[in-house]
Amino acid sequence: MGDYVLDFAALADPMLYSSYDEYVEMMHTDMVKDLKKQASSCPLFRLSC
Repeated sequence: MGDYVLDFAALADPMLYSSYDEYVEMMHTDMVKDLKKQASSCPLFRLSC
């Protein structure tokens, strides 16, 4: 999704998380929910689904 919302690309860096559980927890934050919402409003993102 980093192609549609640039901030998503930063979340993919494995050095940000010390465990998979920490990554999963981050994916459930309001910030990530907002990024998903931004991506879903992109016409190119909807075409790629």
